[in-house]
Amino acid sequence: MSSRNIAVHLAMGDENHGFGETPRNVAAKVALLLNTLKEDVMTTSSGHTSAILASKVKGTAVYNDGGEKIGTVEDIVLDKQSNQIMFAALGFGGVLGMGEKYYPVPWSLLDYDEDKGGYVVPLNKDLLKNAPAYDLKDLTKHDGSLGSVRETTYSYYNVNRDWQ
Repeated sequence: MSSRNIAVHLAMGDENHGFGETPRNVAAKVALLLNTLKEDVMTTSSGHTSAILASKVKGTAVYNDGGEKIGTVEDIVLDKQSNQIMFAALGFGGVLGMGEKYYPVPWSLLDYDEDKGGYVVPLNKDLLKNAPAYDLKDLTKHDGSLGSVRETTYSYYNVNRDWQ
């Protein structure tokens, strides 16, 4: 039974929760459901992988909706306390990394396109040109709250907060 079906049975108050099993087994399956739903939060908008190595993401090309390469994922900033990705740090060019600013972009905006071998973001050049940008070291300073980096980033891109 899929996690969504389990959720429907639970929401409807189904006596045996669609399992026909003991309450103990139901509790275990509900725990599995909660973990599955938690993992669903980490997928891209098209539902791609729930798990990927950060080392595989780093250096991956990023394209706009028009298919134009606009940069690369330079790093990923993690929230160690909530086990969530704070954002992807995108780079759009710089000379050997000197003086380059990094653009934190909510992970949920990145959608992996297998044909391109990179991520597609629904952002145009003008939006990116005016986006908040930081030195890489500043993205984690004060737990990413330097100048409210995360709040500023999510507000700028009009993305709902996924943390508490």
